[in-house]
Amino acid sequence: MDKAKIKAAANWMKLELNSAGELHHEDVVHRLPDFDAEAVAEDMEGSMRIHKGVLHEFRRITPDAVWVPGDQMWRERTRGDGPGRLASD
Repeated sequence: MDKAKIKAAANWMKLELNSAGELHHEDVVHRLPDFDAEAVAEDMEGSMRIHKGVLHEFRRITPDAVWVPGDQMWRERTRGDGPGRLASD
């Protein structure tokens, strides 16, 4: 996946997060192939994963986003969240 497509995909993710306040993994893996077929891939367990480059860029441009493992989504950091990228809920 080339850098331009990685940046476009990560920027789309950021826009979605900013507009909705949360971004669900399931929604992302269904929409990312619009940017590039390599943006998602199936892992050994059969789950869809996001391209490492897209995730890296998304993390770089969204320093205040946290991952909520139980809900499989990103959201904006709140006061109750500790340091790092994982939500405290």
